[in-house]
Amino acid sequence: MNDEVITADEVRCLRMWFRQAIAQVEQQEVAASIAAELELNKKPREGHRNSVVRRRSRRNRAIPHLRELVF
Repeated sequence: MNDEVITADEVRCLRMWFRQAIAQVEQQEVAASIAAELELNKKPREGHRNSVVRRRSRRNRAIPHLRELVF
């Protein structure tokens, strides 16, 4: 066993040190979560889009220039 006795002042200093260390870790965790949340809320850059533009299908199967020939 350890026969050394810690004084009350040393115990108080250790408690303060641990509280400070825990507070610093909590601050880092909060900062990391805020940074991650901001990254998720970022809008994509304006510019070239990779999505394909789809044309609407015609309701009438006749092609417009052929329709004129029928009439």
